[in-house]
Amino acid sequence: MVNEEFLSGNIAVAVSYSGRFVHMARALRGQYGPAKFYFVMGFDNFAEVFDEDKSENTRDDLEEFFSYNRIIAAARGYYRKADITRILIENNAT
Repeated sequence: MVNEEFLSGNIAVAVSYSGRFVHMARALRGQYGPAKFYFVMGFDNFAEVFDEDKSENTRDDLEEFFSYNRIIAAARGYYRKADITRILIENNAT
């Protein structure tokens, strides 16, 4: 099924090599305004979003990020849906 927004031209795809999704989201909002963005990533990047030591994201950064954006995370290798769920629960992000 094709989303109507796609047909009307309201969807774009961007690729970035930066792992700082919070900063990318801020830049996108500055460029495109109040749009909702979906970030597609593998489990390893998903886990780093919540790891303050690796990402330097604070709780406030994450609250801001998730108020406007969504993540689509794919399990990779031996990681499974249960691993993604565990990270969400541990970070009160469910």
